[in-house]
Amino acid sequence: MPSCHDNHKTQNNSTTIKSWTVEGMHCPECGQKLKEVLEQEEDIQTVIINFFDKKLQVTYKKGAASDSQKSKSITLIASRLGLVLKPVSERQTETTTLNKKAILFWSIGAALVITAIAIRPVTVFFSKTILSVAVFWGLYPTFKIAYFQIQKGIWFGIETLVGIACIGALFLGDYTEAIVVLVLFHLGEYLEDIAAGHAQKEIKSLMKLAPKETLVIKNGQRIRTQSNQLQPGDIIQLSPGDCLPADGILLESASLDQSALTGESLPVEKKKGEFVTAGVLVVNPTILVRVTSEQGHNAIDRVLHLIAEADSHKAPLERQIEQFSRKYTPFIIIASLLTIFIPPVFFSVHWVVSVYRGLSVLLIACPCALVISTPAAVTSAIAFLAGKGGLIKGGFVLEILARIKKVAFDKTGTLTRGQLLVTATYSLTKNNNWFMLAASVEQQSGHPLAKAITAVVKQKKIKTFPATATTIVGKGISGIVSGHTVVLAAPRFFKELLQKEIVSEQALQWLNEREESGNTVVGVCVDGEPCGLIAFGDSIRVDAAESIKKLKSMGIESVMLTGDNEKVAHRIAKKLRVAYHSRLLPEDKAEMLHELKGAGLIAMVGDGINDAPALKVADVGIAMGKGSDVALEVADAALTGEKLTNLTEMIITARRTYRIIRQNIVCALGFKLIVLCTTLFGVTGLMVAVLADVGATIVVTLNSLRLLRRS
Repeated sequence: MPSCHDNHKTQNNSTTIKSWTVEGMHCPECGQKLKEVLEQEEDIQTVIINFFDKKLQVTYKKGAASDSQKSKSITLIASRLGLVLKPVSERQTETTTLNKKAILFWSIGAALVITAIAIRPVTVFFSKTILSVAVFWGLYPTFKIAYFQIQKGIWFGIETLVGIACIGALFLGDYTEAIVVLVLFHLGEYLEDIAAGHAQKEIKSLMKLAPKETLVIKNGQRIRTQSNQLQPGDIIQLSPGDCLPADGILLESASLDQSALTGESLPVEKKKGEFVTAGVLVVNPTILVRVTSEQGHNAIDRVLHLIAEADSHKAPLERQIEQFSRKYTPFIIIASLLTIFIPPVFFSVHWVVSVYRGLSVLLIACPCALVISTPAAVTSAIAFLAGKGGLIKGGFVLEILARIKKVAFDKTGTLTRGQLLVTATYSLTKNNNWFMLAASVEQQSGHPLAKAITAVVKQKKIKTFPATATTIVGKGISGIVSGHTVVLAAPRFFKELLQKEIVSEQALQWLNEREESGNTVVGVCVDGEPCGLIAFGDSIRVDAAESIKKLKSMGIESVMLTGDNEKVAHRIAKKLRVAYHSRLLPEDKAEMLHELKGAGLIAMVGDGINDAPALKVADVGIAMGKGSDVALEVADAALTGEKLTNLTEMIITARRTYRIIRQNIVCALGFKLIVLCTTLFGVTGLMVAVLADVGATIVVTLNSLRLLRRS
């Protein structure tokens, strides 16, 4: 699905995609009706409607009609259903307000009712007549929509049901009840709109992250430019408190606040050359950033796109509810007809009483609360996780996560940092200058081992000297520093020197111990003499053990899959207390997941290209946010904050979501069942039936909004 920010986009030479913001869509049923009507148009291929994002996207064939004519046609269809379409602008937001026409409409209706009440003591006939006019005045826009729906084959929309109930009440002589039902219906729609609007707050907060304008440096001059005009390669300047409008590369070190996208409460230190995403706030100092993302493809856009797309990936439970609701409405309508005809015919109940009860039952036929029970919760959960460092691609992912029994982790870059660090050094000589000389040579290399040594130099502020360096293929690197020849040798090559007894047995033992514990060891020779040993190792993520412990407490088993050797895998697995499988090629990981799936639903967490097959095989593939593009593409979810603790947050939220969905279903059907029973026995009437429908929808929506708060 294209980005929801694309107002007009050509998919290929024969089709066009266009998007709108939809106003007046009070519940998913409104959107479903629009979708059904648009799908009847010959040249329209696909229609996607997202209720909570208030977006409509239509893919249609290029035909005789121009794009503008087609847009007018689609807009007209929507207006006849009581909806207003507006072209999607960059990160447009919508507020729920009563417009001038609505205020005038309600004012005239209120004036008619007040007049009818005022003249009732004088003339009952004219009072009832004016009340009837008020009812038809209030029903006029509802009738227009109902008539158009019936023309398109939608026979039992809520507008039709309310219209029948109100007219029935008029014929029964219950003018007050007809007025109250109508008022409650329109008021309920407005309240539903307000309640549903709260679910967009988290999304709107993301939309507001990127600033409208940014300082761009061109030819040494600072030019204030619209953020939506930034291009890859632009150099932008940000001051403390500014928000990064695009993804980019830091041109100087900075302290950044990433809480909006990752949920991380404390600022993080980023170094020059590191990648940073749109939406982060600059804490200090004033910095320069080179833009790398194109418009519509930065971190904020990706989050919004996933949220907008989530509605098209419905959970199995949601699809089951939709299928049930299609049968539910006809069933209730049949029950309404039976309520009208059976009591008078077989039990001598008065026709007026029977018709009144039948009309009340008819109002229960609207399945709004039931239909919204799942998407309201799913959208709220996805919006919540998006602001806490977790991206979910749809409701189906949440449903599987809620039932997950096992999590498989890749090692490098997932359970470990994926960056080699100097873990220990061993001096073979009394002169400790050998590390300084080695660091001087390694500064000329971009090898991971060299980067680890350079990091130690910066941390301990070790002085280095200019050096010339040459790579020794298959062995290491050599260079000349201040007249000394320095060689950093590969483990196999240096081990040969040790076995020639040039150095002590103690050094050989140290080397063997480090290698057995999974470290890589490099030897340093100065002028042909072994002077020192440097051990390198990948460090475990600080939050890895905590996450695995939490998963265990939740009844979820963890297993590590790695292509690394047995020694390294054993060392990491022992520290984390997890089962493991080592020396696995990408296809081996995928095969292993097939085997593990036999014990229940399994999730796979990884970050590299080699993890892509396994991510695809798993019931849920979860990519680390800074992993490869391939991994992010095939995954069902992503941890944008690079924090494994967000994984447990994701699973906890998924479980909460489905608890709330079950509550919503019980509430939606429970309200209807109670009112159905009380109506059949004459305890409640039309007003309570409308209140049950509106009330259930509002309660279900508000219950779902609890997911926007941390548990």
